[in-house]
Amino acid sequence: MSSALLQRLADESDIRDVVYRYAHGIDRRRWDELRSCFGTSLVADFTRAGRKEVFDGTADDWVAGLRRLVEGMDGTHHVIANVRMRVDGDRAEASSSFHALHRLLNDTGGSDYTVTGFYDYVLERHESAWRVVRYAATMNIRQGNPHIFKLAAIKEQT
Repeated sequence: MSSALLQRLADESDIRDVVYRYAHGIDRRRWDELRSCFGTSLVADFTRAGRKEVFDGTADDWVAGLRRLVEGMDGTHHVIANVRMRVDGDRAEASSSFHALHRLLNDTGGSDYTVTGFYDYVLERHESAWRVVRYAATMNIRQGNPHIFKLAAIKEQT
């Protein structure tokens, strides 16, 4: 096997690990693990997934926001599949599909909100490790009670 092929396989494995670590960090509430997926700064475009604005700031701030949202939930479960990528030196583009279940038991409606869709990532190699510097989420199926996110934010504040 050539060294170029071995490097490509190693890069692809490392990038898949970042993508899976993202979901694992959220669902296990391992915030350092989640933070390790990102570079110092981050652009996160979730406007096709319900957010009003594109986030452009520090990865620490993004993870803190996700933490506030997720910790108010009773549970989450993210499944990442169909990871595809193209590596070009120290930069890569990747995509995956996702299926995410969010649960918050409540008295005002359904307890679950499930979404499916796609993530598109831009990653850069920093100090021998791949990090997401930009990503976007596009939802294509939504089912259940989206208001549990507001309820989770209120729950987390109390």
